[in-house]
Order: sequence, then C-alpha cells, then structure tokens
Amino acid sequence: MSAYLYMTKAADNRRRRELEAVFQSGEGARQAFYEKVIKFYENCWKDKEWVIWYWHRYEQRFRIQPPPLSGCAGQSVRDNGEQPGVFTLECASSVVTGQGQPSVLETHLTLHPIYGFPYFPGTMIKGAAAHYCHRVLGAQHKDFLENGAYYTMLFGSAEQAAIIQYEDAWPEPGSIANALCLDVLTPHHRSYQGLQASKEGAGDIQAAESLAPRDDDSPIPVHYLTASGAYTFKLVGDPDVQDAGDWLGVAERIVRAMLQSEGLGGKTNSGYGWFKEDKHGR
Repeated sequence: MSAYLYMTKAADNRRRRELEAVFQSGEGARQAFYEKVIKFYENCWKDKEWVIWYWHRYEQRFRIQPPPLSGCAGQSVRDNGEQPGVFTLECASSVVTGQGQPSVLETHLTLHPIYGFPYFPGTMIKGAAAHYCHRVLGAQHKDFLENGAYYTMLFGSAEQAAIIQYEDAWPEPGSIANALCLDVLTPHHRSYQGLQASKEGAGDIQAAESLAPRDDDSPIPVHYLTASGAYTFKLVGDPDVQDAGDWLGVAERIVRAMLQSEGLGGKTNSGYGWFKEDKHGR
C-alpha cells in the first residue's frame, strides 16, 4: 500500500536498477516511473482488506467522540456525524507539498511515511493558518496579529502553548484510491532560467546573451506527483481551558478560509493547493 516505500526503498536488485535508470536517463524514464508508482498505489486500494482497514482507521481517528469542551455545549456532533473541529474539504486543484524537501527524484511530494498515502501535516496547516490570521485578520483587529491575544490563544507563542491542536489531514475514504496524480511542468527556456537562477551565471552577460529565450526553444517537460481528492481536517481544543469550544470554532473558520481563499502547499500563485466545500457534504 505504501507509495512512500515504493519510491524510497529499493528492496531488491531489480528495484535498485529501476531507480538507477531513472537517475541516469531522461525525463521519459521519470514519467514512466511515476506512472508505475501511481498504478501500484491504485492497485493496492483495489484490495478490500486495505479498504476496510482504512475505513476503521479513519473512523477511529476522526469520528471518536472527544472529551467535552467548555463553551461547546450542544455542539457535540454535527448533522453529518462529524465532531466539532472536524471537517472535509475537496481539492479544487492539485496540491503539491514538500517540494522543498530532499528527494532522490528531485521533485518531492509529502506521503505518509508508514501508510504511504498523500496527507497534509498538521504543522503545515497550522503554519499556513497562522500566516493567514496575522496577515488578513490582523489587518482588521490587532489581537489577531502575531503575539496578539487572540493569535496566541489560537497558535501559541514562545512563552505560551496554543489551546488548539492542528492534526494531520487524511484523505476521505471515498477518494483515497485516486489521491495520487501525475502532473507536468513544461519550462520552455530551461537553459536561460537555470543560468539566471545560479549565482555563477547571474552576472555573466555573455552567457546570458547566448542563452537568451527564443521562440523556437523546445520545452522540456518535468513530471512530478501531486495530491487530489477530498481531505478531512481535525482541530482539537484543550478540554481544560475555559471557552475552548468557542476558540475551536474560530480556529476552524480560519483554517477553512485559508484553504479556500489562499490555498495550501506550494505553487498556489499558479493555481495549485485550492480547496472547496465537499460536494458530497461530508
């Protein structure tokens, strides 16, 4: 089931040779390898035992009744069966996460290191929500600015822990089998862009003129993995804190607004990482 292990562990000589071929060959070899990864991943979810296992694990993680929160009376379970702070949103576009992390294949996607499916770490969700709170809500009320009273309650500070815990987001069971997708980037002027990005070539006028962009440059496609589908998010309030339930509702609204108006992960300016309300109402 683990696409993570498939890509990162060469269990035998055949797999090791396959990975070496990807390193040494052109972009076509990487595309073919990623297609194998996706096929392997999808075939795993055709096994009913894996599906049943995930349903149980998902229910255990997202549906179990949490301890009652102060300020959350009458909101223990929603109409769709979800707990307060638990909600599902659908990807309105592909999502790319972890591309800045080291990877044997140059382009990386955050996959669960044990279960192997795409997921969004709670630390990433918290960081993106905190940035949104400071930049957007802070412009409306000073207490939402970093180190402000409301911000500190929601996201903590160097001296005080937050009363809200932001947990990892997992794929909704109905979409997990198709959560891994292949995408492609087609830079048309790779030599020139590489020269501009390098410190050595930044001031080389002669090299820049020789590699200047031309209309007849051939694009060089770069294939990489992205995440798709519907994902369930979970926020948990501290049951020992007064009015934790009210703060949980505020945190959920911030995370929802961030996901739908600014996006999550990388390349959001290019249209990646956007979310919308789950069409199935989950």
